[in-house]
Amino acid sequence: MKSNSSFLWVLIGLGGALAAQAQSPVPYHRQPYALHSGYQSNLGTREQAQPLEEIVQAPPGTPWMRVHFGDYNLGANSYLHITSLMDGATQRLDQAALRRWRSASAYFNGDRLRLELYVAPGDRDVFYRIDQITVGEYRSDAQPETQAGGPESQCGSTDDRVPSDDPAVGRLMPVGCTGWIVSNGAILTAGHCIGSSTDTLQFNVPDSLADGTPQNPPPEDQYPIESTADIDWANDGIGNDWAVFETFSNTETGLSPVQAQQAFYRLSKDEYSYTSTVRVTGYGVDTGTRNQTQQTHTGDFLGETTADTTHIYLEYLVDTEGGNSGSPVIVDEPYPGWPSLTLGIHTNGGCNPPNTGNLGTSFNNSGLEAAIQDFPGTNVIYVDKDHFDWISEDGSVLRPYGTFDQGVSRAASTSGTPTLSVVKGTYDEIDPTGSSLVIKDPMWIKAPVGTVLIR
Repeated sequence: MKSNSSFLWVLIGLGGALAAQAQSPVPYHRQPYALHSGYQSNLGTREQAQPLEEIVQAPPGTPWMRVHFGDYNLGANSYLHITSLMDGATQRLDQAALRRWRSASAYFNGDRLRLELYVAPGDRDVFYRIDQITVGEYRSDAQPETQAGGPESQCGSTDDRVPSDDPAVGRLMPVGCTGWIVSNGAILTAGHCIGSSTDTLQFNVPDSLADGTPQNPPPEDQYPIESTADIDWANDGIGNDWAVFETFSNTETGLSPVQAQQAFYRLSKDEYSYTSTVRVTGYGVDTGTRNQTQQTHTGDFLGETTADTTHIYLEYLVDTEGGNSGSPVIVDEPYPGWPSLTLGIHTNGGCNPPNTGNLGTSFNNSGLEAAIQDFPGTNVIYVDKDHFDWISEDGSVLRPYGTFDQGVSRAASTSGTPTLSVVKGTYDEIDPTGSSLVIKDPMWIKAPVGTVLIR
């Protein structure tokens, strides 16, 4: 996938109010750090019993840090083992893992890391060179924008957000945005959150420090993001601000975000006519330990506006803050007992009720819809037995078929070799006469977000 717009920071006037893009970068700086392990070889046949050990020390009291490698050679089987001396979090980095992490470590809490270099039998001239460290900064000024005097994002006199633990919603570091998992395994966020500093998606984020300084989950809950050149995104103002991307699998567990989190959201563009409230969940700024941790709020849904063919936005009276950019706009139980659906991606604050609310890009944006549809590749047919849609089933990611049989029938009439993307669940596909489903035509069948049972 490619970038299709330049990275911009804009303020757009809407209905007399400022609609501010709602990201909130986590404060940090980089500084030089010179450390070379020296060249190490293991010409024997046994595993190295005693690793080469070094301590990387950030300025004392640093709340979090990571290391950046200017060069390295970890051979075929050698590796680095990194340990935070504050909380004991660990990461194992071999040659392939370091490439995925763009020659850096995960984010660690505390100001000291222990690096242990294990040189495998047969590996020669193994080394690493650290040339920089990222140093997290304390954030004593973290507070909602309404208190800081910036553009308003809350839609009332009080902040009504409450703590939440939605496993499908993560935090983008260090840009300070929200990303979330959808039903074909993709990650969505706002387009203005995409830039060179957007490198890691974190789940199961812990509380911040008492002064609001963010803390990091262990490396097994952190996912390196592919380069910006591989992200499909747009940042062209309200209603055309979105990004669709994927991460590498976690280098500790080997799992993708959806495999580890076992959670995702379904997408829809058809729920507007009878939707009265929506919920937004994300990592907005706040005071104290809740700063840039996950919170949620439900409020009135004001509807969808088509400014032009490429700018279609949602409006709602829901409390959000900087850092909520990229959050899902959620309809809880569109019908009693049915799973939640999402209508779009939250992008902008600027709430000024009763005339204007906070804003998000709608899935009726054709560019966004196409990017999600083709995320796993072209010629994809979607099936989801639990997707709630009264309008029309056409096999698209926003209007998937309700039965596996419908997907197979559509694939049979599709040129080439289509992919059938089936959302997790049990599909009872034996008809009343007892006849079994027969697949005669070539097709790929994938279950991107969980176990599928067809019987």
